[in-house]
Amino acid sequence: GGFYEQNGWTLTQVTHTYFGADAITADVQPTWRWDSSLTPDKLGIVTVKPEALSIQGLQEYITYRANNKQDTSRYELALWRKVLQPVTVSVMLLMALSFIFGPLRSVTMGARIIMGVLTGFGFFITNEVFGPLSLVYNIPPVLGALLPSILFAAVAAALLSR
Repeated sequence: GGFYEQNGWTLTQVTHTYFGADAITADVQPTWRWDSSLTPDKLGIVTVKPEALSIQGLQEYITYRANNKQDTSRYELALWRKVLQPVTVSVMLLMALSFIFGPLRSVTMGARIIMGVLTGFGFFITNEVFGPLSLVYNIPPVLGALLPSILFAAVAAALLSR
């Protein structure tokens, strides 16, 4: 066990294992002080999905990981998705307008509803696929968060221009 105080952890019943060239030795200590910048708050973030953190929480954790030379792309993607949420909503509204005022205005209401549902589902799937793909192929996370919106905004603009 252990507890955090004064910029470090005080651990109890610690076993140090030393790997030497000829032998492996172990040393048990009743208490041991570990000076670390790893606070309980930061330790708790490790168990939380990036999507559940606030924008400020994501920024702080990205800074922490960057300072410790760790990969931040997963958290940057979550941050950009949150920041670009208004853009995403605006694109979906633009898509809805293209169904009302675009070439689909002459089809039946049922057909428009089906097209709207399929388009919304397509946008959701595209959004869920582009983000992780951007991480796999080392594309900047901002592009992984923004490309689906750009793609669907272009489709909506094309439909509205007809």
